[in-house]
Amino acid sequence: MKKILPVLVTITVLLLGSCASMELTTISEDINTAYFEQFEDRSLSIEPVDVSLESSRAEFDVRGKTLTINGQTIELGDTYLERTDDMDLGAVGVVDTNIFKKAGINTDDLNSYIENALIELVGEDKDFFFPVNRSAVDIGSYSNRHVNYDFKTFPYTPSVEEGGESLGPIFKSVSVAKMNADFNLEITAAIRSEVFQILEDDEYIQSRVAFGERKPQKGDYYLSFMLLPEYKVINNKTGEVVFDKNTKLDSFLFHGFREQVYIPVESGNRDKYSKFFREFDFNSYAEEICDRLIEGILPGLRPMFQNMNKWVEVEEEEL
Repeated sequence: MKKILPVLVTITVLLLGSCASMELTTISEDINTAYFEQFEDRSLSIEPVDVSLESSRAEFDVRGKTLTINGQTIELGDTYLERTDDMDLGAVGVVDTNIFKKAGINTDDLNSYIENALIELVGEDKDFFFPVNRSAVDIGSYSNRHVNYDFKTFPYTPSVEEGGESLGPIFKSVSVAKMNADFNLEITAAIRSEVFQILEDDEYIQSRVAFGERKPQKGDYYLSFMLLPEYKVINNKTGEVVFDKNTKLDSFLFHGFREQVYIPVESGNRDKYSKFFREFDFNSYAEEICDRLIEGILPGLRPMFQNMNKWVEVEEEEL
């Protein structure tokens, strides 16, 4: 049975011409309860995670190179590795690719980071809280305890109910590469990282940018990141895949994400460009991408509350 507990802090909007009003409230639900029954008193083995750093295009760089044939010199390279259209930025030139690999990110460290986090979050009774969507944090959150939101602030300020009901782990044991476990969790993930420069202003893309945020402009540089995950939980007795990114659950399905990070450098300023990359914390950002993966699959691995902020209609009592 789902527990639906509306939070007391609300915003009320009257509906003209009716006896009803709309209230912004948080609906907190214990999600996926029937789904989790199959994992009760069962063990889970997390198979060694496999994160790879990939390029989405050829890395062969011929910019500035020439070829002479029969006395004729041919320019081989463009200013960019490639010119393409990006769904978030429009027409872009690819300045560089596989940035994480070139920055020396160690995938073994990322694999261990994910494994250790899952051991703690799936196997131990730990408090946790994270937004349903990091790009729109006001939508709601997932947590092991009920969450209240203060709607008088923006973004809405969440607060976890300390000392209240807490949802604990469902698996009796969780470990890495355990023999004879009841279920196995397999995870692979490809991370792509590139540098783009915007070639043309795009009015449609600029119109989609949220109020107060910077609009992408011609000449801007952006770091572009993409996470492409594959994950599944397998019942070792039957061989059935009981959880993957196509499983129908109450929670949102996680298919990966992409993000653009603005590089505050004027076009052609090589010194500032180099300084930005010398100071950029690639390790922390790589771990943040891993956090997105962990948060994306956690709703299918342990009980939790889904705390969604919604407008609900409330009937007014007639005097």
